[in-house]
Amino acid sequence: MSIGKPAIVALQPGTYLLCRCGRSETLPLCDGSHQGSEVLPLAFVVNTAQRYAFCLCKQTQKRPLCDGSHKKLCP
Repeated sequence: MSIGKPAIVALQPGTYLLCRCGRSETLPLCDGSHQGSEVLPLAFVVNTAQRYAFCLCKQTQKRPLCDGSHKKLCP
């Protein structure tokens, strides 16, 4: 998964945990790989079933969703 583009994921309504440690094999979603580290996942509530663009460059102002900030990093 490239940090130059967002991760697009189709989600149903519910609460999800987003990986912040970078160890998850199901990025951008948490698979529990953070266990034993000090990094905790970020809870995210989905109210509408649709595709979501999750930021991977960590420059977004709409965390955890992509706001296009990656375009400034990789013109």
